[in-house]
Amino acid sequence: MRRDWMAAVIVSAAGMAAPSVAQDRAPQPPASAQPPVAGGDSQPEHAELTIVEHTADGQLKRLEIPAEERAVQVMDLEPAERGRVEKVLAERALVLDEILLKNFDLLTKMHTAAQAGNAAEARTVSGKFLTKLERLTDRGRLEDEIRPELRLDHQQEFTRLITEYRQALVKQAAREAKAEGKEIQPQVLADREMRRGMAREVQRSYDRTIIDKPVEFDALLPGLGLKPEQESKVRNLAAEFAQSHKDQATPAQRRDLLMQILQELDLDQRVKLIKAIRKG
Repeated sequence: MRRDWMAAVIVSAAGMAAPSVAQDRAPQPPASAQPPVAGGDSQPEHAELTIVEHTADGQLKRLEIPAEERAVQVMDLEPAERGRVEKVLAERALVLDEILLKNFDLLTKMHTAAQAGNAAEARTVSGKFLTKLERLTDRGRLEDEIRPELRLDHQQEFTRLITEYRQALVKQAAREAKAEGKEIQPQVLADREMRRGMAREVQRSYDRTIIDKPVEFDALLPGLGLKPEQESKVRNLAAEFAQSHKDQATPAQRRDLLMQILQELDLDQRVKLIKAIRKG
């Protein structure tokens, strides 16, 4: 797994370094030596529905989507309930997508600073980006938007599922910190994991609005008003990328290509390119 620059920078915006991913971690104790995920000294005789999963070596599988969203995916909701929940998720996604597109230049600056190893600048720019999320945070927590849309017994199950996952997440983060010789307060770990979740949401929005769309740069470049040297550089970047990756490029690699191209453009050209990709 690759540590993404966006997640690393957003998490560190609050002065907390993003934890290393699998290949960077210090050795972990075997699964048998780790405490139970949901608390207590033993597992229930009959397993309940859960969103907590572990790898073969006992590591928690961190969700790539919010725990709230995963919880409602696995729950047996009535069609009307599921429809209401999907409406909430769609509304929040739309708000985040709009914030991202209006502040895309900040993401470009974050990428530039991160690639240059300028941690202080990256945190500064990331902090500015986080202030742009007010429209989303003003809506309140995702769980507080979803819970009222569920019937009472489903509200209880929903709360249990996300609470169990969060407890497992903090325990996993504590084990990782301890393996690195650090003792970190549970609330600090919880805050850091919350920011990791926020970073993944931004990443999903970025992929959803830009990266998941097929891009033919040759067709888009004439409408951007590029100078000859800019067009030559962008075409070379796109050609080298296509030759190196064919059709096998990962989303992370496509993100990096886009950022490299955006760094060759001025603000007006960047806006034009992003709008063209979205329409494409």
